[in-house]
Amino acid sequence: MSHKLLIGHCSVKKRLFFPFLAVVLVWAGTALAINVPDGDFDTVPVAGNGGVWDYVTNHDTPWFATGAAAGGSPWVGNNYSLAGYDYPGTGHTGAQWVDLNADYIAQALGGETYEQGKTYKLSVWATTGTSGQGLYFYFTDATNSSNGWEGATTLFDSGLVPVPVSGWTKYSANYTATAAAHGRTIGIAIYGRSNTYADTVTLTSGEPEITSDPVDIVVDETRTAVFTAEHLNGTSYEWHKVATGVVDSGTTTSGQTVTLSISGVAQADAGYYYCKVINDKVPAGVDSAQARLTVTALTCGDWGHLRSDINRDCYVNLLDLVELATKWLNGTLQ
Repeated sequence: MSHKLLIGHCSVKKRLFFPFLAVVLVWAGTALAINVPDGDFDTVPVAGNGGVWDYVTNHDTPWFATGAAAGGSPWVGNNYSLAGYDYPGTGHTGAQWVDLNADYIAQALGGETYEQGKTYKLSVWATTGTSGQGLYFYFTDATNSSNGWEGATTLFDSGLVPVPVSGWTKYSANYTATAAAHGRTIGIAIYGRSNTYADTVTLTSGEPEITSDPVDIVVDETRTAVFTAEHLNGTSYEWHKVATGVVDSGTTTSGQTVTLSISGVAQADAGYYYCKVINDKVPAGVDSAQARLTVTALTCGDWGHLRSDINRDCYVNLLDLVELATKWLNGTLQ
């Protein structure tokens, strides 16, 4: 799950008669993964005994404990598990994980500072044994905090991110650094309600991400089909048709909506489409889900379409006059 930060709109409208090859030259950089010490809890995860995470039992007057002290949470152990929530078969592996047990864990990332305008993604694998539970993600200004929470200023609060009883799943939240945060020490914190279990905390920045996938559409022949996708951190995009290749491409900026518009659709345009978003951190790009375009044939019987059937519904009525007026006002009358 992710929180979307959407800015602006980008539209590309052109009839696609044939695919073309888009050659994109990019710097072969790597995705920026910020080091989160002990992010997978394979050693002591909380304050004391050399642990790097601090365990906060009370938001207002925090105090810290080792894994088995003062109530015994968060618990951590070798292959610690709960019946029905073991790692095997879940698509996620790890030796140790933590029961957040209605408390916070937090840390300051020494040497890591916010950069204005950059989007940071905090992620964790989580599951729960009780319905109605969930997570909260926090970004803090930890400049004056040794643990990312006590004495830190909260910059971002995700609100409740529900965690259903459905096995291990990766959950995320995004924060775009403001001018006030620029150059300040990055602090992160995660709160989990009772019986919420977590593992493998990661923090990344700059990777392209699809935040809204295109959806299936059904369009009549000769009309216009429009697919849209929303993203973060992309600098360029490509629209692909499955089994055909790139059908459109262009530049974009983080938060823009990228649009594929196919006018005068024909049966040959039917098929599956997806959007690829690219930047110099991930030159291969990331793909959206595929969306299907279904093209409906309109024959209107033996007589075919009349020229005055502006909306191409096989009837000439007031709706055609409305369509005509709309096209004229929008400058799209052909």
